[in-house]
Formats: sequence, C-alpha cells, structure tokens
Amino acid sequence: MNNEIDKNQQQEEMSSSTLFVFKGSQEDFYRMMSLFEAGELSDLLGIEVLDVGAIVESQLVAQPKVINLSQWFQNNFVEAIQEAWLTLEEVFGKSIRNPAFRSQAVKRAKSIQLGDRTVALILDIATAENQEISTILGVYPIGSQTYLPENLKLDVYESEETLVELQAPLQSEGMIQELFFLPGEAFRIEVSLGDFKQIENFLLFPTR
Repeated sequence: MNNEIDKNQQQEEMSSSTLFVFKGSQEDFYRMMSLFEAGELSDLLGIEVLDVGAIVESQLVAQPKVINLSQWFQNNFVEAIQEAWLTLEEVFGKSIRNPAFRSQAVKRAKSIQLGDRTVALILDIATAENQEISTILGVYPIGSQTYLPENLKLDVYESEETLVELQAPLQSEGMIQELFFLPGEAFRIEVSLGDFKQIENFLLFPTR
C-alpha cells in the first residue's frame, strides 16, 4: 500500500516538473548519475532533481516556432528565413526536378536533414474560393539524389486529427498533396525517416 502511495506521489511530482536536457558524453552521464544517487546533484544545481535518465540524440525532436503563413501573402518572409524557409532556387539551385508547383502561388522550400539523407519540403500556397487557402505540400530529393529515401513518411495533423499519411515507395521522385485550410486554422507537418523526424508548425492568421 505504501509503495502504491509513493508511486502516485512521484507521478504527481513528475507531472508538475520541468524537464532539463544536457548534452554530453557517456562519461558525463555516469558522473551525473553518481552525483544523483549520492544525493549531491540537487545541492550542486540548487534545484530538486527527481530523476536522471539518458536518451540518444536521435530521439530529440526540435520544436520550431509556429510560422504565420499569412505573412507570406504580404511578401514578408523575415520569420520564414529565420526558420530556414527559402526560395526554391536557393534550396534546389537552378534545376528543380518536378515543376508541379503553381507559377502564381507563394512558394517556399526548406532543406531537411534526416540522418544521412537530405530532402526538401515545399509549401505552395494560394487563395481559393470561400476564403480557403489551397496548400500544396511536396517532398523531393535534393542535391545529387534522384529518389526519395524508401519509407520516408509525410504526415500532416490539424490539432490531433491526422489529415495526411504518405509514405515514399521504392524509387519515388517525390510526394505531393493538396490540402485546404481556413484563416485561423493551424496545422503540423512531420517528415520522418526511421528514428529521425522533422516537425514544422504553421498557422494562418486571419487577415484584416
């Protein structure tokens, strides 16, 4: 009974705690674990340390800031550039393998590193009927690569609802998908390959 109470108390403490991530060698981890087990780590850091654990770097997923796509329609790309969203020419060079994107739309691309493979994520947005925003998503190989990595995944979510689940087949030259959003809606794109994942968050602020 006491063990059950202790577990519940620990779960409550962990749920209201802050997670700190430190990067270092395996030797650094063992040193920190030794200090924690000796009860010295909390005193050393000046905060109460409830637990210490190790994760590999590939498990860390960066959470980028939310990109306001409404700014793209106003030719304001300051925020986009800060998050490495560049022109297609800057990402692909002079040659773009698949010209499936609209000439009159607003387009940006981002180079994404997934392990030892690099792909380009493209957003092509344009106004549509009924205040909707037509959004074409594309993932293409970049550099000297001809095909996407097999089993590369492209997933799109709105809140926790899955809108798109695509997976690259063998010798795929690219994946493309069109979606429609309304002003005020937000969505999340996840591009993943094995244990590696890149997340991009977007919001369409209503224009005044």
